[in-house]
This record gives sequence, C-alpha cells and structure tokens, in this order.
Amino acid sequence: MYQVVIIIGYVGRIGKVEVRGDKAYTSFRLATTRRYRDLDGHMQQATTWHTVKAWEHWAQIAASYHKGDTVFVRGYIENSTDEQGRFRSAIVAQQLLRLSSKADIQRRGTLEQIVAALSDDEITVLQELLRRRAAGEVAIPGGKRQGA
Repeated sequence: MYQVVIIIGYVGRIGKVEVRGDKAYTSFRLATTRRYRDLDGHMQQATTWHTVKAWEHWAQIAASYHKGDTVFVRGYIENSTDEQGRFRSAIVAQQLLRLSSKADIQRRGTLEQIVAALSDDEITVLQELLRRRAAGEVAIPGGKRQGA
C-alpha cells in the first residue's frame, strides 16, 4: 500500500533547524479548519493542529516560513510513543510549498507548480477535497468561499 497525505493549512509555531545525526531537521505546527453544519443547521468550525517534521532540504525551506503563512504539505504519517507513553502522530514532509505569505505572494504560478508535481492518485484526492469544499463540507485555508 502507498500512503500519502496532502494538507494545506496555516503555519503556527516553527522550530529552529537543528542537526540530528548528520541531517538538518525542524518541525512546525500547521492549523487546518473544517467548517460544517451541525444537526440544528448552524455553521460550526473546528481547528486541528498538526505537527509537520521536515528533514534536510525541506528543513531549510520550512525555516523560512512565518506564522500565518499558508503552506501546502505532501508527505506521510509517522506514529510514535513519547517517553511518557503518549501516542504521537506527525506528518513527515516530502514536499513543502508556501502558497501565500503575509506579503501574499503571487498564488497563480505557485498553484500551477503544485498541480504539475502531483501524481494521478494525488490529483484524485485533491479533486475529492475540492468537491467536498464546493458542497460546504470542508473549508480550504486561504480559499475563497462560493458566493463570497
């Protein structure tokens, strides 16, 4: 089986680049927000924080990010248990791309770069996400809502 995670969210805390073994490493927090209607028909919002780990080249790229930047992450899930026996889950980045920053960099070219780099399976996942967004089931950070 092949595991791929694609996530787009807002950068929170960014760690400093450090050397582990002989490889550069950093981690950062990424927030995603899901909007949905509850059973009474009221719009609700739930934010989830994700830990993203970045190694070598990707660690250097992540170090340039700032709180509030919108970032595309492609990678895989890594599960572990810490010293206290608590379960931890993180996304190990295999591709990072800043979609927008506080200076709001040019998005159109960046999105074209993302799509060009995606495999057919990843495009299928992205199409499903966009279908669910259009149906109001999910929200994409930095995206414009229909009718807005």
